[in-house]
Order: sequence, then C-alpha cells, then structure tokens
Amino acid sequence: MSEPSQFTAQQASDPATPAEVLAAIAEHRPDLRPAVASNPTAYPGLLDWLGRLGDPTVDAALAARGAAPSAAAYPTPEPLPQEPEPAVAQPVAPEPVAYEAPAAPEATAPDQGFAAPGYVPPAAEGYQPPAAA
Repeated sequence: MSEPSQFTAQQASDPATPAEVLAAIAEHRPDLRPAVASNPTAYPGLLDWLGRLGDPTVDAALAARGAAPSAAAYPTPEPLPQEPEPAVAQPVAPEPVAYEAPAAPEATAPDQGFAAPGYVPPAAEGYQPPAAA
C-alpha cells in the first residue's frame, strides 16, 4: 500500500483503481472521500460506509451518483433453502398380547403331610418307640 499522503484525487476517481486501494483512500484521506464516492466502481459496502459518515460533501457525491446507498437500495437476499426436518419416529404401542391366567390346580385331598392315609413308615434303624404309659 502507498503512504496515505501519496494517494491522489486521480486514483480516487479512476475506475481502474482496485477496490482495496479505494478503501484505503477512503479510510486515510477524508479529503478524497467525495472522489471515492463518485467513482463508478466503488463497491456497495464502501458506499454504505461513506454514507454513514455524515459528511455533507460525501453525501452530495453519493446523491450525484443517482441515489445514496441505503439498506433499501439493496434487495434483501432470499433465505437459503431449508432442509426438511427429519421425521421423528413416534413411539408405537405394542400389540396387545392375549394373557391367559394359569389353570387352577386340580382339587386334591387336604394335605396330610408326607403320608397317605393308613401309611405307617418303617422304623428307623435303632429307633425305639416310647413306652406306652
């Protein structure tokens, strides 16, 4: 980049001046801002910045371009297409299962312990029944 003092009005108004140089001129040489504002190749962002400075000579140069840049001068970009949201799997209730109650046990005789009626267990080896009184 050149020294700010080396920038000229010719550079500021020349359509062949690169955008970076125009931005540097506008930043460092307030006296050349009206020439930058009049430059037909000045980019919209630079023109917006110049328009927000509140400098009457710059505003006049912007107005001479045909219209001072403003937010309304630039169309609002269309929003990017949105990907459809993925379908969320909804919980599904399981199929009802037929439940059968267990069969009731068959009726049996009352519990008599281990022995059937009339059963007498064999005497254990060495067992002596108590003496009858």
